[in-house]
Amino acid sequence: MISKGLNASQLKWVAMLAMLMDHLYVIFGTFLYQGTFLEGLIYTSYSAWLRWIGRLAFPIFAFLLAEGARNTRSPTRYAGRLAVFALLSQIPYTLAFSNLGRITAPETVPLLVWNTAALNVLFTLLLGLTAILCWQRGNTTKKWWYAGTILVIAFGEWLNCDYGALGVMLIFLLWKFPSPVGRFFSVVSFSFLNYLVSWNSLSIPTTFSLARIHIWFERAFPCFVHPSVSYFMPFFMSCFSLVFLHFYNQKRGSLNRWFAYVYYPGHLLVLSALRETAIYTHFFNT
Repeated sequence: MISKGLNASQLKWVAMLAMLMDHLYVIFGTFLYQGTFLEGLIYTSYSAWLRWIGRLAFPIFAFLLAEGARNTRSPTRYAGRLAVFALLSQIPYTLAFSNLGRITAPETVPLLVWNTAALNVLFTLLLGLTAILCWQRGNTTKKWWYAGTILVIAFGEWLNCDYGALGVMLIFLLWKFPSPVGRFFSVVSFSFLNYLVSWNSLSIPTTFSLARIHIWFERAFPCFVHPSVSYFMPFFMSCFSLVFLHFYNQKRGSLNRWFAYVYYPGHLLVLSALRETAIYTHFFNT
């Protein structure tokens, strides 16, 4: 019998494919499409369409982590798996995202293999789970464990994890407020705040006069001052993930749980190898 809705495995597939499209754009940029029939499509004002689709991924992963934390029989083993694969994934993450300068100047930019200036998204998921465990401990033992949740969320920003404190906070909120209304406000709030971070709007000074309000408004809400699909779509697509979450049927599905763990570092390694091969062929074999 085929169950209605989307199970956890199907949601993972949606998120993994969206992430793949996002990483295709980031890791290769337009270099991937030069000289192909796609070049005319990619070199447009909407060239970041792969990036927009990628905005679906993190809210779905965050939701699945919250569901896993709610249903796991062993939170410590769950956290242990995340920690191991987060560490293993840091080399592929570095290869993929710390060597983007090599696309245009490979002869002057050395290949970087290990970098902890920015941490991969599995660290974000690990911190989200840790924040949940701290809150659970506060419910059953000492109340000061609640403060641990706040500290863990702040750690996401201090460690410069993917999506920072906002990502960790989204995971916690999706666990804490599992109702459809709570899920809606959690994802929309995250999407909006992440949108502000993306446009550097949260760095605006808090002291401003009437004469400067229009400057603040233009920086905080560029999509209203300069209407453009490019401004609006990342926020919209992040919120659109709610459509997939709405159809979640609370079933696990058939996907092996280890596949998603291996997929993350694996696809980054493959994409990095393809990019380096393309760079070598283009620059050093002509």
